[in-house]
Amino acid sequence: MGYKELIRALHDEGEEKIRAIREETEEEAGKIREDAVRKMREMREAYERTLAGMLNEQTKDILLDAERDARTALLASEKALSERLYTLSVQTLPTLRGGTYAGTFDALARELPDRGWQRIRVAPEDREAAQMRFPEGEIVPDPSITGGLDVTDRDGKVRVINTLDMRLARAWEETLPELIREVYGRSEL
Repeated sequence: MGYKELIRALHDEGEEKIRAIREETEEEAGKIREDAVRKMREMREAYERTLAGMLNEQTKDILLDAERDARTALLASEKALSERLYTLSVQTLPTLRGGTYAGTFDALARELPDRGWQRIRVAPEDREAAQMRFPEGEIVPDPSITGGLDVTDRDGKVRVINTLDMRLARAWEETLPELIREVYGRSEL
């Protein structure tokens, strides 16, 4: 083999090695690109899952806040409604003083235990009826009483309030749910 042939063989061999290295490098670069694309896709998917999870959590929090706010608003409106209904009920108590009120007053007085009541507070309109019922007691007209009696014994130790206002207040807890059902037209509460 001659000198020229040797150079040509080395040259060919060098080009073959360069081509092989280039192919290997391109193949490795392709694998690196594919790996980078795969990693970016995996990162994107992981980010999307994380973002979706965060979005779900935020959605749950927003819905819980909205439900809490709705319950608070409902409770506030029902409280306002309750107060309004109570005010209206108190304002209607004077209508109970109609034609049969004398019997109502007498029934309220009969409910009292026999204790020799000394001080009897009544609505000004009930002064005469109270005087007839408790001739030895001190009758005190009280315009804040709609109807009924507020009595105290001789010692001032026992007091019984049997007024229309007090009876409404005592019955209010049981009466209110029925009134609210009626207002809302609901059968459950």
